Amino acid sequence: MTNSSVSSTEELNAALLSQNPFAKPPYLNASDVWDKELFDFETINSHASDTVFQALEQICAGQYSTTSIAITAQDGTGKTHIISRIRHRLQKDGGGLFVYANQYGDIHKIKQGFQRILAESLSNIGREGVTQWQELATAMANHALKVTQANAKVFSTQEFLEKFKANTLQKVKTWVKNLTKQFRQAKNINDPDIVKAIFWTLSDEQSPYAIKWLQGQELAQYKANELELPSQCQSFEAVLQILDLISEYNELVICFDELDQEIYDDISGLHISQIVAGLIKDLFQNLSRGLI
Repeated sequence: MTNSSVSSTEELNAALLSQNPFAKPPYLNASDVWDKELFDFETINSHASDTVFQALEQICAGQYSTTSIAITAQDGTGKTHIISRIRHRLQKDGGGLFVYANQYGDIHKIKQGFQRILAESLSNIGREGVTQWQELATAMANHALKVTQANAKVFSTQEFLEKFKANTLQKVKTWVKNLTKQFRQAKNINDPDIVKAIFWTLSDEQSPYAIKWLQGQELAQYKANELELPSQCQSFEAVLQILDLISEYNELVICFDELDQEIYDDISGLHISQIVAGLIKDLFQNLSRGLI
């Protein structure tokens, strides 16, 4: 026979007070996707998240470059939880940059709205403890440096951040300008200002303004002059160029959520899910590496 011990009521109460699994609501909302921690029973709906991770592994292995996956279920049955699990796994283990779309704004301008969604998502912390923008900027900067020196040192994101922080604005402006010029020699790009703005995210001081610009918002003229950018960049072409830049260095996972809301276009009568489906089609046709 085996001996088993029975916890006292006091011990159970103490355990629940220290970490009560029932303290949180039985569902996740959008903010939980970006939380630092996820309370997760990985066996729940594991078939869905495993399908996504398997697809990513196959993309990384070169079996194919892109795919799309639809997860359908009733409201409140765990779709957002699956998305949160995907995001936290990518943050922990790597495997791609992550974009989460759930607030679409004016559905008549959904493409412009996605520019905001993309920029905001990449502003969140990735695997390296820095923003996903900064991870992308680091890969691009190291690529640019190899244009002029094949055996150039490969810098970490933290090294770039410290380098930008320790020097004057004028010196940083010169670096950003030179990196942009070198990157244009390495890769054919339509809008060098987008590349420049991404490099500016390596400056902790200027990053919020660069991200605001990448969202499509207008900068005050003095700040646009300071960063040597136009005052605004709002276009779906900007989105497509950012996707192309990401695909040069990373797989990309784009998750759309909250598509079961009762939202209809008052002109066409289309449901929000139908409008987003059109956006997904345009994104998928221009995605080089990743899944939606």
